[in-house]
Amino acid sequence: MEPTHLFLGTAAQNTADMLNKGRQARASRHGSAKLTDADVLTIRSLRKCGETYQTIANRYGVTKTSVGDIVLYRTWRSV
Repeated sequence: MEPTHLFLGTAAQNTADMLNKGRQARASRHGSAKLTDADVLTIRSLRKCGETYQTIANRYGVTKTSVGDIVLYRTWRSV
């Protein structure tokens, strides 16, 4: 760690700095993500082809609420 790269700030300033620099873990970069970016694209495609949320959820081991959130771009918006 280079001490000259550090600066004092509040938690809010630290969070803003992290977001501005794109250093937050999102989508498949998140450590607990069950899905990949490719999975998300396939899920959206399957839904457009008429697959039910439950069928897709069973296939990927997630909840149908998670599938709905992906399809409606509530989550995984970066993909």
